[in-house]
Amino acid sequence: MVRREGTVWVVKIGSERQRAIQNFPITVETKAGKGVAMLIKVEEPGAVSVIRDDVVGDAIYAVPVYRTGRGMRRIRRFPDFEILRSPQGLAVRPLTDSLRLEATPAGILVTKPGGLDISPAAVAMIKRKPHAKDETLLDLAAWRVGPVSDFQKVEHALVRHVTQPKGVRRNAARLGLARFYVSHGMGSEAVGVVNTLLTDNPQLLQDPGVRALRGIANYLVGHYAEADADLSHPSLAGIRELYPWRAGIATARGDWAGAYRLFVDTDIILETLPSDFAVKLGLLAAEASLSLGEKEISEARLAAVESLPANGGQRDQLAYLKGHLLKLKGHTAKALEAWETVASKGVRPSRAKAAFARINTLVEAGTLKIPEAIEQLEKLQFTWRNSVFEFDLLNKLGDLHAQQRDLRSALVTLRQAVTLFKDIKGAQYLTQRMRDMFRKFYLEGEADRLEPVVALGLYNEFRELTPTGSDGDKMIRLLSERLIKVDLLEDAAKLLDHQIRFRLNGEERAVAGARLAEILLLDAKPQEALTALAASEYGTMRAPLSEKRRHLEAAALMDSRRYDEALKNIAEDFSSEFDMLRAHIYWRAGNWQKASRVLARLTGDLDAQELKDQDADLLLRRAVALGLANDFSGMKFLRDRFGAAMEKSKEAASFKAVAGGKLLQANNFSELARRTGELDTFRAFMKTLSPKRAAPKPDQTTVLN
Repeated sequence: MVRREGTVWVVKIGSERQRAIQNFPITVETKAGKGVAMLIKVEEPGAVSVIRDDVVGDAIYAVPVYRTGRGMRRIRRFPDFEILRSPQGLAVRPLTDSLRLEATPAGILVTKPGGLDISPAAVAMIKRKPHAKDETLLDLAAWRVGPVSDFQKVEHALVRHVTQPKGVRRNAARLGLARFYVSHGMGSEAVGVVNTLLTDNPQLLQDPGVRALRGIANYLVGHYAEADADLSHPSLAGIRELYPWRAGIATARGDWAGAYRLFVDTDIILETLPSDFAVKLGLLAAEASLSLGEKEISEARLAAVESLPANGGQRDQLAYLKGHLLKLKGHTAKALEAWETVASKGVRPSRAKAAFARINTLVEAGTLKIPEAIEQLEKLQFTWRNSVFEFDLLNKLGDLHAQQRDLRSALVTLRQAVTLFKDIKGAQYLTQRMRDMFRKFYLEGEADRLEPVVALGLYNEFRELTPTGSDGDKMIRLLSERLIKVDLLEDAAKLLDHQIRFRLNGEERAVAGARLAEILLLDAKPQEALTALAASEYGTMRAPLSEKRRHLEAAALMDSRRYDEALKNIAEDFSSEFDMLRAHIYWRAGNWQKASRVLARLTGDLDAQELKDQDADLLLRRAVALGLANDFSGMKFLRDRFGAAMEKSKEAASFKAVAGGKLLQANNFSELARRTGELDTFRAFMKTLSPKRAAPKPDQTTVLN
């Protein structure tokens, strides 16, 4: 690769092949007495040098050329010599020792005593118009058809030609008008003409030049997707003169790394463009190299742009980029000064960019507090509307909100960036960043700083960020448990219901279904609990999970006053936990005799010398059941065995009143029965539940046999 940086030529050795932008024209001359000679029209050639290979004895004539991009795209072979492929300058390999090359004002004259051995057919081939592949696809300077001052005159003439009768001449006229508009940067007009041309003649799109023209026109008007589709088409693959335009598309999408790769070694192409295009693309090339921290390349590109005529807006953009170069070199104070000048006096695009760069740099230095930076950036949003600029600004705002631990503002801002600018490079990364922030907030304890209802509202607002897999399931579980603790049972149930219906499968779904049933029972919704259990049923489950779900189903049936079904559900289970539930079912049904029998099993092995609070609760409940069943012998047995121990318990007075032979009055006894029906002991099978839920009053009308 060969490029010029100021007065220095840079040669890069690599595997990628560079092609000349423009071939040297060749003419053949026949002079009387001297035979045939060839003139290679090299503008401003340097001295002819001979490069010799002492090993094999070959020699190559080399002619340097000051103008960039001038060379030969393919080898041209003649009997006496070869013109080699060259991206820059002229290289000729002699096939005869008598060949001579001479630099003249008209170009390089190739001669041999007696004349070159070129046949008439070869002369005709040289004089024929070059093949399309040897021509440049874009010749913006020629397409302008004269100076800018003649624009209207030329436009009117070209428009008149378009009115020609249908056919080749009309196609050519339309193509010429489209090229004219493109060369003057008038993308909308060019797109209209090209589309009309292709509507009538769709086969013309097979011409690489027409496709390239449409791509450039779409780029100029800001239709970047359409431009990229054309300029990246396989028929235009490897055409280096299109790389700067493709790089321009990449910058419009915020893909600075991709733009940098396309701009590499195409600086010489920019030099062949009219100055307005060279400045526009040159500024983008400089910005791309600055974004990757390439100081030397950036400096050379900015210097090249500075040497060209530019308008005020372009000068402001140049000054803004120079600020970035100063910062890259470590001159932060000078960079801030440059940006301050542009921000106060420049045109709107550069003013906004300079202000943004200044704010970022001050925040990095710690001289601007984050709340102040947020305030300034929010105002800056309305200064200039440009997709890449707005995307970067929203990205920065979201980052600053996150540093302030304001997750909602951060996510709202970042979601705005992703939603509005889906095609910008980095939008997918931003989405993943939002997911990471959301995950960290709910899984690493930061959500605990918020009130549960606020944490729930934030979750619902950004539910789509919930991670897939176990992390997302854990997030929902933790949030639902927080809601349960503050008695927000309905909200907790909705979270788990959504998880069961849309996220979980297999045994995990069965586990969540059991937890949902627990919450619904707490919220006095037994029928919905039964529905949740049925919806989350799963084949063969582990024994503990299967038992828990059977407990919950029986409890839900009990709360639905379906006592026979509840008892049938646990008929084969006689562990203490199931007996607790069984006793509760009998109690709720008003079957005091059977309730007292189950309570006898539960309290039969208690230590009469030392009773725990829960033991005392059970014994009091057994006494009440015996009293309501009129089982006085059972009451006497209970009093004789546990009376002394109960005297020391928290239920001493109540036990004495019930089992001491002096029954309470009817109203007081009913109240005691109701209270003992609420004892936490009889909810032991639901250890994870809140104790706040009041048990329904015993149903005195139903007696189970």
